[in-house]
Amino acid sequence: MAHVALSTEQIQVVLPPAAAPGLVMEESPAPTLTPEQVHAREAVFAHDPESEAVAGLWGMWAGSMMLHGVIVDAFADTDEEDLDEQPKKQKPDPEEPQP
Repeated sequence: MAHVALSTEQIQVVLPPAAAPGLVMEESPAPTLTPEQVHAREAVFAHDPESEAVAGLWGMWAGSMMLHGVIVDAFADTDEEDLDEQPKKQKPDPEEPQP
């Protein structure tokens, strides 16, 4: 068993750059697809116009609900002074006789 004594000096080891496995993709010819695979691939990436319309309607509905909330908050008849001030307890006047 070897013992290693470390000193307070800095040790710098320079290693040659190693090829990182998995980072560089090797070019390989694209596999030829069967007609069934081509049809399946087209079916996966096909866009359905009806689903886009439904997503648009959901977005419009959500936007109108948010706009309604903003308008209700903006035009609410709340007195900000009443919300900021808490009712103060009146201190009895020392000059006034107590019952």
